[in-house]
Amino acid sequence: MGKSTISLLLSNALAEKGFKVLLIDRDPLGWSSSIAGIKDIGLVQTIISKDNKKIRERYYIDRKVNNGKLGILKLFGQGPHYISDLKSYTEKDVREFEEKYVEILNQGFNYYVVDNPSMVTWNSEEVMLELPIFEKYVNAKIGRIYVTDYSEVTLSSIRKYINILEGDKAKRGEYLGIVMNMVPPFPVDIERARQMLKDFNGMKIIIPFVEKLFSLRSIADLKVPAEIREIIDYISTKPYPPPPII
Repeated sequence: MGKSTISLLLSNALAEKGFKVLLIDRDPLGWSSSIAGIKDIGLVQTIISKDNKKIRERYYIDRKVNNGKLGILKLFGQGPHYISDLKSYTEKDVREFEEKYVEILNQGFNYYVVDNPSMVTWNSEEVMLELPIFEKYVNAKIGRIYVTDYSEVTLSSIRKYINILEGDKAKRGEYLGIVMNMVPPFPVDIERARQMLKDFNGMKIIIPFVEKLFSLRSIADLKVPAEIREIIDYISTKPYPPPPII
């Protein structure tokens, strides 16, 4: 269970509580939006698609969750192909992207959960196209949750990444915390995970390995673990309106 699964679980859990939530899949792999049911090319490529089928279902769907709503926006989803797509964008394409994106943002969401590609930076092409538009139309605070697995090597890389991203003058919002997932569900491993995270600031969440979530294939199979609800509890204590989670 990786960052995309956590993004999807967090989005669904917020919707279950009655909020209107938009999950923005900014990862070119498009995994979270694929699990949610979008198997098509995403918004970026829809704009320049030669088949001219610019229907919303190619990049956006929504579903009712209890008394809430979960919207899913797929930006990319074609792997490395997105690089050539972005380079081919004209000013007209950018304006059309903004127009279609704003149509979705204007639905009055309470929370925005962003599924980023691994090791994304403020200057990444995926960010430079979307984030300025988001900030132009949405007045919301931004918070960041980092995700690692139970590996010392991965955790070391994440620590360096956090220092780089949080030290960047271009950063927005604030650091919220870190989630360690896929921890073996044994007391000795849970305790070791706690020790591994003790030097990190903010929220620290440990999610034991769950086979059903690891092999998740459909949003209909989602079962939100208690640890995800802990993230929501932490966010709800922050002294500002509901933030997007990046």
